Amino acid sequence: MSHDDKMALLAGLVAMTVDGTVFAGGAPGARHHHFEEVARATGVDIATRWQAPIALFDKMRRAALIDLLREECGASSAENCATIKKKGDLAVNVSGRLPGGWLPAPMKIGAFDQPEAEPEDFDTDMDGDGIENEDMDRGEFADDEMA
Repeated sequence: MSHDDKMALLAGLVAMTVDGTVFAGGAPGARHHHFEEVARATGVDIATRWQAPIALFDKMRRAALIDLLREECGASSAENCATIKKKGDLAVNVSGRLPGGWLPAPMKIGAFDQPEAEPEDFDTDMDGDGIENEDMDRGEFADDEMA
């Protein structure tokens, strides 16, 4: 085998071991984060290699399909397809109208990234006198503080 064929075979075998499944509810798990790490490291552009099957659109609610068209193709396209009576026909139309390279949100690399929260600076000194009020909350006062 040529070097390129060996590399293609190796890439295929490695790809079969990566599982980026997102479970019900759309919450990512460790699998999805691992998948994203591999995708980022390899530079794979999933959008160029994947096309949504019509079965995906068949599982979506009618209102979600119309909203998807509105977001991706514009209001006129959504209004035009809203008149389609059969959901199966609507699914075919949505599939045909979406732009090339469209991915559902969970398949987009970085879809579940959350900005790192900045550490909050909790200040227990409410008076600004440099003495923490922690002891005061417990009802423990020094004699000189009571005067």
